[in-house]
Amino acid sequence: MSVLSAQALAKRYGERLVFSGVSFRLAHGDRVGLVGPNGTGKSTLLRIAAGHDEADAGNVAIARGARIAFLEQELHADVPGSVEEHAHGAAAHIRELEAEMRALEPRLAGGGAEILERYADVQHHFEHAGGYDFHATVKRVLDGLGLASLAGREVATLSGGERTRLGLARLLLDDPDLMLLDEPTNHLDIAALEWLERFLVERDTTALVVSHDRWFLDRVTSRTLSFERGTVVEYRGSYSHYARQRADRDAALTKAADRQAEEIARTEEFIRKYGAGQRSKEARGRGKKLARVER
Repeated sequence: MSVLSAQALAKRYGERLVFSGVSFRLAHGDRVGLVGPNGTGKSTLLRIAAGHDEADAGNVAIARGARIAFLEQELHADVPGSVEEHAHGAAAHIRELEAEMRALEPRLAGGGAEILERYADVQHHFEHAGGYDFHATVKRVLDGLGLASLAGREVATLSGGERTRLGLARLLLDDPDLMLLDEPTNHLDIAALEWLERFLVERDTTALVVSHDRWFLDRVTSRTLSFERGTVVEYRGSYSHYARQRADRDAALTKAADRQAEEIARTEEFIRKYGAGQRSKEARGRGKKLARVER
């Protein structure tokens, strides 16, 4: 089942068409790289998928109840509280489940089967969401991203890079159904980068990732969406597989273009040679066919 489905998306900025005809699907467990030269619309596409921007054409469908999280390039400086407090403020769905459990507990002794069933259901979802391990997970994430030593610092006092890492920590702790990650490896040292790779794979995260770090994409993704000629082309495999397939595809297209150019040149020569002679009818026919050729 798809978590997110994009159909025929297009985006313009003024007279400039950024992209068009962009379609793809993301299922549970998919980790997909989004690659292409700067200015092709990668961040714009993420913002449209997150619902932060609107497409000029096409639509995005999200599975009912699915939680989508978008990694901004930098956390706002005016976030109140300390690093640890901000991290513990993540995962609102877990806190809501915990609050419901606490509200039901006094009613368990005298409650009927309905109360017991509801409590068991809420407890199951709380446990499945990692509620009992949440505090340990907060510590693990802050340690992994090199933020443990900053736990008591006020968010407002952090540098831009530190706030970016804290934004990534908060997103990971929110544990959404789909992560939209725009350059998540920025401001990470080697240890934090390797930790993030392991975390995403071990948690079987569903993610669409924009990154210029091909090594990170190789370790994390198993499918690649590539911006090419104003739209997106899908390739199976991580970045290295994509790069080989793209090179083979480009070579095949170049070879086909060369063959076509030779055929066009022969046709144009025939038209010039016989356009006014006995074979003029044939020459006109070839001219009409040539006009319809997709070059």
